[in-house]
Amino acid sequence: MADTWLWFDGDWQPENELTLSENRAFLFGDGFFETIRVSFNREVLLKKFHWARIRRTVDALHFPWPPHLNENAFWSLIFSRLPQKMETDIRLKVVFFRKGKGNYTPEGAQAAFFVSIAPLDYPWIRFGKPPGRCESLTLPLHPFSWIKSNSALIYTMAGMECRSRGLEDLVLCTAEGFVVEGTYSSLFWLSGDVVQIPDPALGGLHSCMKEFLLEFWNKNQIRVEKKSLDFEGLMQADWLGMANGTGIKIYELSKGFDGQWLPEFEQELSGKG
Repeated sequence: MADTWLWFDGDWQPENELTLSENRAFLFGDGFFETIRVSFNREVLLKKFHWARIRRTVDALHFPWPPHLNENAFWSLIFSRLPQKMETDIRLKVVFFRKGKGNYTPEGAQAAFFVSIAPLDYPWIRFGKPPGRCESLTLPLHPFSWIKSNSALIYTMAGMECRSRGLEDLVLCTAEGFVVEGTYSSLFWLSGDVVQIPDPALGGLHSCMKEFLLEFWNKNQIRVEKKSLDFEGLMQADWLGMANGTGIKIYELSKGFDGQWLPEFEQELSGKG
């Protein structure tokens, strides 16, 4: 079975039907993407958060979304491509872009998206070694900095620095030195009995997993604070979590991870919470 598909003009199409001259993601980075974890039983834990982010991005970018493609129709379309039986969870990536002509200004553009899947062989929660601070760049703030844009040079270059330094991840900061996010993950950390997150006003990507966590913390009456903190201050936290749509990595820092609210959270991840 194929593991990549292309959709435009209202149907699935052969990949060679789209020329690069009509692929505005290739020409201008004109599009966005979603990375989604699908469990082996074909459930999507963060489904409502992914759909909300898709719709928010579509509106912000004035994307030519087909009127008939509502939430149910979209997920039905995507799931029609997935195997009926899966041995493991999978990473589903959907790259949305405008198909059409024009230069910076689109002309007669239509919606298109490219879908790919790959197996995921790690659990929702993992543990790792503490990250470093990104030294080669800082994270700018602009009206679209929250969008998972197809133009992701900052994260690409940060990822290359991370690999060259032999680290698992880096923390990206503002020009003023405040921590914002990882190279591919949102941040949260524990200080005493309080969960802290970077102040959203600092920028960073809109995170579906962070939305899920905020809902979980609120339901379980766990106190959450928004914080402007530098990297040195972050390293003094009890422990650090870095989260994205495929899972959470926990890093022990000053006091180590004590497992606080982990059983309830694992229950929530299993869909039994």
